[in-house]
Amino acid sequence: MAYKPELPEGVTLPDGHRVDVSHPSYKALEAIATEERWTQKSFSRAGRADRPALPGGRSAARLQGLASSMKRLQPPHPFVEALVATIVAALASAVVLLVVAFAANARAAEMSGPSPTSSAGPGQYAVSLSAVTSLSVPEFAVSATICVEGAAARYTDDGSTPTATIGIPVAAGQCFAFGGQLASFRIIGSGATLDISYYK
Repeated sequence: MAYKPELPEGVTLPDGHRVDVSHPSYKALEAIATEERWTQKSFSRAGRADRPALPGGRSAARLQGLASSMKRLQPPHPFVEALVATIVAALASAVVLLVVAFAANARAAEMSGPSPTSSAGPGQYAVSLSAVTSLSVPEFAVSATICVEGAAARYTDDGSTPTATIGIPVAAGQCFAFGGQLASFRIIGSGATLDISYYK
């Protein structure tokens, strides 16, 4: 008799699972069933832990080995399910914390710019921005803190000429860290003054 891989009434497999008819345990059970001429119903009940006595008088020891190899079809223990849920929740929390920390670090870097370590020499203070102005960069300077006072200004950092409408805007009273090419920095702002400290 050809047996079908049917489960007993009331027994279902989790989504995505199936009976592997090529598995050695299934083949061994099928051989026993064929040899002893089980019915389809008896064959279907063979993998259950709560099954009644099977027909044919086959030794319990032989069936015990088959049943133990089929236990992976049983639903997971509640403790294992709770442990997996806890681990998943902990990993999700860790990912959220990493995202928040990364965003905070990015925001801090955006706010503060390059971190000055020591003065690179004399700064420039109360510099009028009535015309396009470049920086007088001391030797070894790699960054600067720049403050605009009195009026808004605009700057470029690629050597091009800023105007009243071209360049990156800076509000009056705003200070910012600049770590780009200091020699390429240009700024203009009618009525504004500039204060700069250089760092190496």
